[in-house]
Amino acid sequence: MKIVFAKQEFLVGRLQEVVNFLFGQLQAKKATEVVLPCSLHDLAMIDQVQKQASFYQNVDYFVNDSMWLTFWFRFKYRRFFDRLYGPNLMQAFLDHSARHKNLKHYFLAADQASQLSLQAHILKNYPQLKAEFAFLPREISPAVEQKFLRKVLLSQALVIWLGIGSPKQVQLAEFLKQNSQSKLIFCVGAAFDFLSGQKKQAPVWMQNSGLEWLFRLFSEPKRLWKRYLVTIPRFFIFSLKEKLKP
Repeated sequence: MKIVFAKQEFLVGRLQEVVNFLFGQLQAKKATEVVLPCSLHDLAMIDQVQKQASFYQNVDYFVNDSMWLTFWFRFKYRRFFDRLYGPNLMQAFLDHSARHKNLKHYFLAADQASQLSLQAHILKNYPQLKAEFAFLPREISPAVEQKFLRKVLLSQALVIWLGIGSPKQVQLAEFLKQNSQSKLIFCVGAAFDFLSGQKKQAPVWMQNSGLEWLFRLFSEPKRLWKRYLVTIPRFFIFSLKEKLKP
């Protein structure tokens, strides 16, 4: 089922249904498509930063990574939808694709520690999976970055996982999409670190009650304070003002 929210079209449903649909799209060998577990921070970036908003136009499937979005969809449509949380979506898709031994994956991490941690996790839990691993060096020129991304495409992987964080990973996905065909690109942010155990996830009760943001804020205050205390609240205020306009 598709739902429009904040001018973006979301793919919603039960987790396994969405995984089956995305896998079917991959097998159909259509044009390269981009999947983004969309948070409120992503919606704020689209709404508030025009330069970055253009990257999101290349996303084919927004899915509800936010528990608060999930609450709203359930309330508005009177149906039960799973939260399509990045780590859960990634794990479910890997579980599904593990049966297809010839399907190659490429995992691009934000740094070497994240890459090595995820690599150990994948090799342990999915030993039959065909995969390559790398991390994107920081502070590189756009030309060097594009050269690096072309190496990713030369790997012949049909599924590319970007664990870089938004909006950067969406920008990378734009280049990969425009220079390839018949691939599926997932922008999953911190899912690499959560699945591999490098970063601790919020307790399940906090995830299910919409309080994961508070756990993450206390876990990484220097990195996330502006996101949760400025960017997202400002997005809510601006959105409310728009709805209240005569």
